[in-house]
Amino acid sequence: MFQSMAVTTTNHSGPVVIIYAPGSYGTFVDWLINYVCGTVGEHLPFTGTGSAHLYIGNLIEDEVVWTLGTTQQYFSSGKSSIDLTVRTHAIPYLAAQCSLQEYVDLVSSHSDRIVLLTNLDLVPVMIFMNFVDKIDRDDIKNTLQMVFERFGSNKTWEKREALSFWFNERVRINTTWYRAQGTIEFPVDQFVADPVTVFSKLITQLDLPVVESRMANLESIFRQWSELQRHSRADARIGHLVDCVVNNVAYDWQHLNLTIFEEACVQSLLRDLHQLELACYNLDVFPTNTKELREYLIDVKPI
Repeated sequence: MFQSMAVTTTNHSGPVVIIYAPGSYGTFVDWLINYVCGTVGEHLPFTGTGSAHLYIGNLIEDEVVWTLGTTQQYFSSGKSSIDLTVRTHAIPYLAAQCSLQEYVDLVSSHSDRIVLLTNLDLVPVMIFMNFVDKIDRDDIKNTLQMVFERFGSNKTWEKREALSFWFNERVRINTTWYRAQGTIEFPVDQFVADPVTVFSKLITQLDLPVVESRMANLESIFRQWSELQRHSRADARIGHLVDCVVNNVAYDWQHLNLTIFEEACVQSLLRDLHQLELACYNLDVFPTNTKELREYLIDVKPI
């Protein structure tokens, strides 16, 4: 495990604050900032799933989600005066205490560099798949159990339907929530496509002293990171499938070997973007081609 260490910067107040949704690479961005500033070791923080969770760093959290209380406690502590970075999950459908803008306004009274990971609405499937694939196994097991209990799901088709609603409320709707004035926007979709350019721009915006030899290593690090990202093309893959179904274009996706999570994304996108409901009762085996899936679709567009 790697802990971040203190670094001195000038002309700025407070640590760099990173606000992000689970699954959107916030921990990796945090590690990268500390890496190029020389406050962590040379060892890469990647786990077998491609997450950066071998890095600990500083995370504002409580049992479920960030709160105003835990944030205020952090900035009242001595740590906030010596930390280079701190990150926090902002989960809107749980955070009834205030809007994201109100939260940013609170943080901005303690830090003048707030990084907000954005453009999540362009890659919701990737965010969702990262979330279920990369977080702690016990955590996701417990989370899924709560989802299934909430919807009374036992059979495969019931679990898929529950996950489709969860994807819509947990990720797809909430991705548009990540916009706020007074932040440095960090576009996640562009970062996945061109990490060197996007991250180098961020470092310039943050006005941080960097170790040039480490900046020179970024291309190699990003190459290794990219090879571990199994879901970086998930939105293109699932989007193409959905477009074929909606437009009645022949397509067989058996070769994709979709997981129940990806099937749930398809079901959700058909329902919530195209008003095409899947008649999924007892449909434990998900169709694998356009013709078969369309036979189970019900157009529920308002007349």
